[in-house]
Amino acid sequence: MSKEERNPSRRPRDDAEDLLARYCAVLDGDRLDDWAALFGDGASYRILSRENAAQGLPAAILLLETRAAMLDRVAALREAAVYNIHHARRFYSGLQARAREDGTTEFTANVCVYQTDQDGHSRLFCVGQYDGVLAASGTAPIAQLTVTLDTFSVPTLLAVPV
Repeated sequence: MSKEERNPSRRPRDDAEDLLARYCAVLDGDRLDDWAALFGDGASYRILSRENAAQGLPAAILLLETRAAMLDRVAALREAAVYNIHHARRFYSGLQARAREDGTTEFTANVCVYQTDQDGHSRLFCVGQYDGVLAASGTAPIAQLTVTLDTFSVPTLLAVPV
């Protein structure tokens, strides 16, 4: 949403809430191309373990530094990757957001992901936190998103974005 399109009476939390609801819906609906479209061209997406984040270690579980890298990941998932077939549901809570002087919005929220396998068994897949920045303008709202996982190791291959 461009800066001009934003309603000045909206709070930064409203923008972050709208974004997270859409973000979870596209991933839960397996609409990975729509997920990538939520990010600006120079946006970054990374998944870290809480242990590495706490120690300031840069090693990421997954690091995608541009939208092109995200689209490449989507293509790999669609065409080449083999991973457990499942349905996922993402839940977020504790959303906090604040406007920054540069017009961007910084946000944080807790997240958990449940997966249901083909036999209908559901289980908790991972728990963590979203930390992101919404762009001040442009059609793609996410400028940066980091997912820090509390779960020391995910129980199966981490293929689809959290």
